[in-house]
Amino acid sequence: GGSAPMMEALRRETHAGDVRAIAAVFGGEASRILDRCSKGFTFEELLESATAELGTMAIHEEMSGVRAARKLCVLARHAFGHDPDAFRVDAFDAKSLRRARDSLTENCTLRRVARAWKISHRVFGQLQMEALDTRDPLAQVQPEWNRLVITLRQGREHQERQIVVQGRDGLWPTTEASMADLLDVRFTHLALS
Repeated sequence: GGSAPMMEALRRETHAGDVRAIAAVFGGEASRILDRCSKGFTFEELLESATAELGTMAIHEEMSGVRAARKLCVLARHAFGHDPDAFRVDAFDAKSLRRARDSLTENCTLRRVARAWKISHRVFGQLQMEALDTRDPLAQVQPEWNRLVITLRQGREHQERQIVVQGRDGLWPTTEASMADLLDVRFTHLALS
């Protein structure tokens, strides 16, 4: 689906250098709600509308961070070889949104950012609301897109390099990825016969 380009990039980059950290914004209802709140809609009416459309369980997974945490664990496995050893998730609710809005400064935007990083042999993860400079690649992502920033440490001088990857979230990207996988299997089968 929409995370496939992220996993492919991580697979490629783990061979090119030492992945130091990853940061992602995942598309989905939480991103759409956050985006619409910045345009003046109230959190409560957006949450009520999303719950009516998608159901209580789906919205709970989205707003509690369960869905994003699962995605980050998959990306951490690709980047570091295992799930985070410690993980902090801040819920997305009216109180956390109000607190995050209060911390906003000029030329900043709010995003729900998932991060994982490695210190020694331990991997840490977090999901929280962040005020990002509007020039930050994670601040520029649209609500229906996923975006990943990979920070690599290369060489003896430990120079850092960032890779930005994105993919669209939702039904069609998942369908496209599934069809591409099926075609790969078919062409491999034809090549071997």
